[in-house]
Amino acid sequence: MSWTPPPQHPGHFQPGQHPGQPQHNPYLQPRVTELANGDWHRLHPLTPWLRVLNLLGGVLFMALVVGVPLAGAVFGDDPDSPRLDISPGTYFVLVGIIALVIFVLGTVGVVLGYRATEFRVTDEVLEMRSGVFARNFLQARLDRLQSVNINRPLGARMLGLSHVATSGASDSSEVELKYLGQADAEALRDEVLRRASGAKRRKRAEQSAAHQAARHGEQGTPSQPGAGPLAGAGQGLGSGQAPGVAPQHATGAPKPAPQRRTLSDFVDAVVEDFSGSFASLGEADSPTIVTVPAKRLAGVEMLKFVGAALIMLVIAGILWIVFGVLASSQATFLDELELDALTVNIIGAIATIGLPLVTLIMGAFAALVSLPGNMQYNIAGTPDGLRVGRGLLTTNSDTIAPGRIHAVEIQQPFWWRMLGWYRVRINRADVAIVSSDDSDSDQISRTVLLPVGKFDDVIRVLSVAMPMQFGSHTPHLMRDLLAAKPPKQLRVTPARAWFLAPFGWKRNAVLVDRGVVYLRRGRLERRVSIIPAERMQGLTISDGPWRRLAGAASLRIGTVLGPVLMGQRLVARSQALQLFEQLAQLAIRAAQVDRSHRWAEAGARMLVQVAQLQLQDARAAGAAPDPRAVAIAHAADEYQRQEGQR
Repeated sequence: MSWTPPPQHPGHFQPGQHPGQPQHNPYLQPRVTELANGDWHRLHPLTPWLRVLNLLGGVLFMALVVGVPLAGAVFGDDPDSPRLDISPGTYFVLVGIIALVIFVLGTVGVVLGYRATEFRVTDEVLEMRSGVFARNFLQARLDRLQSVNINRPLGARMLGLSHVATSGASDSSEVELKYLGQADAEALRDEVLRRASGAKRRKRAEQSAAHQAARHGEQGTPSQPGAGPLAGAGQGLGSGQAPGVAPQHATGAPKPAPQRRTLSDFVDAVVEDFSGSFASLGEADSPTIVTVPAKRLAGVEMLKFVGAALIMLVIAGILWIVFGVLASSQATFLDELELDALTVNIIGAIATIGLPLVTLIMGAFAALVSLPGNMQYNIAGTPDGLRVGRGLLTTNSDTIAPGRIHAVEIQQPFWWRMLGWYRVRINRADVAIVSSDDSDSDQISRTVLLPVGKFDDVIRVLSVAMPMQFGSHTPHLMRDLLAAKPPKQLRVTPARAWFLAPFGWKRNAVLVDRGVVYLRRGRLERRVSIIPAERMQGLTISDGPWRRLAGAASLRIGTVLGPVLMGQRLVARSQALQLFEQLAQLAIRAAQVDRSHRWAEAGARMLVQVAQLQLQDARAAGAAPDPRAVAIAHAADEYQRQEGQR
């Protein structure tokens, strides 16, 4: 049985038929936190002590780095060094007193700063005020949040603390709470995301509708929290009415028009019914979509090292030839530098062996340092959004709200082809990365959704990262676009423009399908971008004398900054003009009906996709299915039946 989404969102999805009713457990209560009650709260009481420990480490480090070398200069044998007419014991006592004074003053500042820092969460905003002498007030609107992150540095983990940080499209949306208890941090994160998604506004609207229905003498009420996904819908079906329509009095009261229930209504009812079990899920217990094995991450670093080694061997060979020629020649500039053949050979040996060796050692060290940061990498789907967890010593949990991903790109570097590996990167409004050369490695890592995975992993990630656009046709499209040569009907670069891209012009492709734009480019490194029409913010066509000579133009799609390829460099000029008109009209229509930025519909579809993946995994393993997944799939089937009756 196939399920077709509402016409305003292109694409389709095929949930399996898994009958079953969610079992409501009155003993499971949602995890709530007093930190979101609207009052001002301070950070965790251990916060200043953690900062004091960091301060102590910094003071001791500076005392050793500055004090000890200075003592060697002061009491050494060098006559040109400054001298002090004190004994070494007195000197080190003075250094200790200075360090102690700095530590005490810093501790006082830390304690005062802690007492002056407060935050509160209301239904609309997250506010923070801080500062002892100069007061700072920061306010972030919840409906503008893009993601909420939980970081746990090693020192904070040892004390059971977490760092909560919100991200938005501007710096004013970034609020950092250092630190909260682990349980409080997760509960606050979940509550902030729920309020940002408008769940409480929907609940108030339901309560208002129930109040209005009671005033007009109607007997039915909207579904309440704790009711199953078909509570009220089953009564409507049994009485010959559409789901979600309250029954009328037998008197001549006017019958209201049937109210259409969206997919999010059905799925939200399941989440409400399982609110205790959903809320009690820890990050490790969330429905995991993809887990990246440690050996695969180590393999990526090994391939980087092998590639760097090959490049260094080539450089070493070139240097060996150059210095060998110089040593055997009678160049006049060598005489001017007073260099003989032996000296040139020694310099050549150092350059040929030493420089590549140092480079490789530094590369290996960098790989060993970065590898723990990506260990235990997993992607999970939760009612609050897509959750990406990583880290071995310092852990990071990044929750991306539904509908906040603007574009997705699948990459396959040349070295990964024989292993069938791919990387998935995204553009998100709260992380503006212009290129991969950006110096902020943490920001770059947040744009990588899947560091390395097989094709099946890529499809699973796409199904939950872009639930509004994913359909049963998507895997077939991705196979065609990631092939060595895309289908001829998708190619856009004219043959006469071959000299502008002699090796990759046959690999350029553009496809517009069901409201989504697909871009393919690259020969050595294959790249496929997926851009929803509702996320397009502008279109640009440009050319130059060489492109005009080749009958080609450049097409670029404007959206938030990020690493995803957002344009096609060589498109046949006539085809570029047609694409410009087609995409402009498509973007306008899609933006008018788009609701994914309000989280409800995108979040519901993401949970349905997650449930489908869970049920598929359970069937493959011969295990009992998760009752939450069964209930969500059943709710999707009920929504499908409702749509079939219209």
